[in-house]
Amino acid sequence: MLAALLSCSADAPAPPPPLGFTPCADPLECADVTVPLDWSAPGGAKITLRVGRARALDGEAAGVVFLNPGGPGAPMVERFAAQYGTYRVGFGKALARFDVVTWDVRGAGLSTRLPCVDDTTLDQLRAADLALEGASTAGVEALAGALRVGCQKSALAGHLDLATQARDLEAIRKALGVERVAFLGYSYGGMLGLAYASLFPEHTGAMILDSPTALGPDLEADLTGVAEARAQGLERFFAACAASATCAFGGADPGAVASRFDALVARTTTAKLPAGTRSLSRTDLGFAIADGLRVGDAVKLGADLAKAEAGDASALLARADLATGRDAAGHYDGTFGVHVAIVCGDQRLSAASLSAFASFGASLRARLPRTGWMALSPWSLCVGWSAPPRPEFKGDRAPPPLVVAGRFDPITPFRNAEAMRSLLGPSTQLLVYEGDGHSASVHSACVRDAITGFLIDPKLPVRASCPKE
Repeated sequence: MLAALLSCSADAPAPPPPLGFTPCADPLECADVTVPLDWSAPGGAKITLRVGRARALDGEAAGVVFLNPGGPGAPMVERFAAQYGTYRVGFGKALARFDVVTWDVRGAGLSTRLPCVDDTTLDQLRAADLALEGASTAGVEALAGALRVGCQKSALAGHLDLATQARDLEAIRKALGVERVAFLGYSYGGMLGLAYASLFPEHTGAMILDSPTALGPDLEADLTGVAEARAQGLERFFAACAASATCAFGGADPGAVASRFDALVARTTTAKLPAGTRSLSRTDLGFAIADGLRVGDAVKLGADLAKAEAGDASALLARADLATGRDAAGHYDGTFGVHVAIVCGDQRLSAASLSAFASFGASLRARLPRTGWMALSPWSLCVGWSAPPRPEFKGDRAPPPLVVAGRFDPITPFRNAEAMRSLLGPSTQLLVYEGDGHSASVHSACVRDAITGFLIDPKLPVRASCPKE
């Protein structure tokens, strides 16, 4: 099946009809693109992809930029609409010149959904010991099985891989009548950009991959890199908090901040932390810390940790809710289930059982005790999923792209940028942001200006680095 998918001509399926956009989430207009469920069987079952477009502010677009904020699995159209004001401030010059198009990837948002499990089961998953630190794995095994079986009841669960998503992007390009894809992809979106450039180099235009994930040979290798990046991020948080007079979680020196942090985390090994009418599990604490490091605001993360230390972990729980797509009424938007399904269905896990994954986890925690447990969750849920071998994506036949990477990115390790660069060819430009947080352009006007310049003229050289802001 995989061979058939990769050998399909880009022109095999009939092109979708022209899109009829209508106003949707202000300021976007939306349309649906119909694509095959299985690109190796273009005449078979169909699904729809929700596409959102923000028109160029100057009225007549000089081109189209395709935006993929990563994740994967978030309702991208809805989130782009909600964050459009921020994009307008940060990328005003680009939004003036270009139409910006984003889409809900298959399974997510208002595209054909992947129903997995109900809200109660997702709450139970978040409360479980997904890092497998306890003596028994039975509870996690039952919940993981429920999620896997729930997702795989839909045929869509077997068609979420990167090659399939790249072909979805190609279908959207054709429906829009665009000759080349100018692409801005963040994090996991970097792998999608690589897949597209590999499969459709003749239609690849200016491509920017900001803080890209570069998937290793197996999930365990990637989790080791994540744990290392988190450890570096925490050390920088400890230093920044100790140096700030306004960080509520501060101390006399970074070591004192680290001691407070370790004590708070240790409390979650035996009990949940109170969070208003709810409670914060150890799994949720890991999600919340990752979100705090992603944002890169030491003072805000310090305030949230100090509140939890004093008996109210509500702010940390709000971060975990955001990461998993849970609203105030207790309903999930599908982000968590689709995220797990995409990763588990497209990335191989060496461990064949939960006990084998627990052994790997024990060794990772022994090596990196402060962050090993955090990196493991929720990926114990991938045990039992069948992930076919991923094709080797090489983007060296496409025009040279721009890779952007944060030197101290706590979510996607800096070494991923070098790995991605090697897959994209020697002419790939690399811009390094010498600061904290995930997705460099979120944190740096210098990076945003460089990205805008590359979109306007990708033949011009880009600066090698931007200072911390």
